[in-house]
This record gives sequence, structure tokens and C-alpha cells, in this order.
Amino acid sequence: MNTTQSIANPIRLNISHIEMLLAARRISKRRIAESAQVGRYTVSKALRNRRDVSHTKKMAVLAAIARLTERDPNELVLGRLAA
Repeated sequence: MNTTQSIANPIRLNISHIEMLLAARRISKRRIAESAQVGRYTVSKALRNRRDVSHTKKMAVLAAIARLTERDPNELVLGRLAA
């Protein structure tokens, strides 16, 4: 699975879909942060599509959510990830 994304086309997470998945599976932001090896505040900012989260950290959060929810990362973003 390739999750590379162009910097010119930033990732926008599908917040409502992700929040439903996390609530249904009882996955906390703390667990995502541990899995992604980032801070809880970084997870929160990434989920709100804040621009002050680096591309690398947002990809780590996306990958962690995909692993924890057993979903394809493309289901978690608005648009599609670059192939």
C-alpha cells in the first residue's frame, strides 16, 4: 500500500467518517498518538486539518488510524491519495 502524497496537493482527512469509525471501535486519540509516535495534540490538529501539522506527521496519523480501524487510507481522506 503506497500512501505517498504530493506536497502541492495536501491531504484533507474526512473528519466525520473518521470520528464515526473511532467512536464505533472505541479508539482514543491517545491510542492513535502512541501508534503514530506523535503527541495527542498533533493527532487532534491533524484530525482538524490544521495547516501547522507537517505532511510527515499527518501521514503517520493517517497510517495509524488506517491500521487501528483496519481500513484503506483512501477511505479516510477527502479525494484520493497519490498512487
